[in-house]
Amino acid sequence: MDDIWSSIGYSEEDRSQILDQFLIDIDSLCLQKLELEQKAREDIKNDIGSVKEEIEEISRRMGQESPEVRMKLMCFIFGFEICFVFSLTTFMKSRLSLSSYLLSRM
Repeated sequence: MDDIWSSIGYSEEDRSQILDQFLIDIDSLCLQKLELEQKAREDIKNDIGSVKEEIEEISRRMGQESPEVRMKLMCFIFGFEICFVFSLTTFMKSRLSLSSYLLSRM
């Protein structure tokens, strides 16, 4: 940037002010990105909570044992990512089972 600024004729004071503002802008951008990522994390946690509640409700309605114990074991053994996938898979299976059950009653 020095070459560009030299060709334009910026003084050292101008360059210093531009760089200071540039650093302030970068800092602000980093803080904004951090806030977005923290919000995304909270949204995912909330989504997981909602899915767990739905799974519990579907299991209860179907008279099945709650998958919560299995889910906790999977989370402990394999970590968060597997736990989330397991929750979604169980949820989808429960939904399919519930749909089949309701269709068979018609």
